[in-house]
Amino acid sequence: MNNLFHSEHFQAAAEDYLLFLDKGYPQQSIIRIVGDRYRLRRDQRQVLFRGICPTAVAARRRVRIGLPGEGDLVLVDTYNVLFTICNYFLGKQLFIGNDGFLRDIGEMRGRIKNKEMFSRSEKLMIDTFKNWKGVVFRLFLDEPVPYSGRFAIKLSKTMAEEEIEGDALTVHSADFQLKNERSTAICTSDSAIIDSYEGKVIDVPHYILRYHFGAEFPVLSF
Repeated sequence: MNNLFHSEHFQAAAEDYLLFLDKGYPQQSIIRIVGDRYRLRRDQRQVLFRGICPTAVAARRRVRIGLPGEGDLVLVDTYNVLFTICNYFLGKQLFIGNDGFLRDIGEMRGRIKNKEMFSRSEKLMIDTFKNWKGVVFRLFLDEPVPYSGRFAIKLSKTMAEEEIEGDALTVHSADFQLKNERSTAICTSDSAIIDSYEGKVIDVPHYILRYHFGAEFPVLSF
């Protein structure tokens, strides 16, 4: 682990934070109390907020992490996937939460800051989907993100050229679609979506970064 996790008080803060979560205290209040108690930096507080959930919730999420199989219909939270991969290339901190999912504290949601790295992330995602044969992918892009319409057309064209079954389309809310549209599996690391979904969840960024680059990440475990 890097210095973000190796500060003198971080492990104690994380343990206290989980203890309070398991007792049902409000997350925002715990972040403030524990963060102030242990004098955590803003990025360390982000790790707690994004990376630690109640023990029972973490267990329910972990058992549903999997890979797609032939015949699956997979719904993709496209920007969630691409921004996480892109943040890796930009040197942002990524880590494995106590629920087993790869997360980041890059804070670039809805903003494409580096087009070259974003395009690289897109290619890796497409190449991965191409290798998962017999799977239908439906890629959702949030309309509020600039140029989503153009990007959806481009992705659909690329998928057709690469013989990936499925399509890409803009929607008002990718979150809503993943929560409410029938499917076999979803691709996202969004906690609210995962908790509202009963099926298989594919951690595409973690798979890609481990498979292509042998990347290893700090793990929040207790």
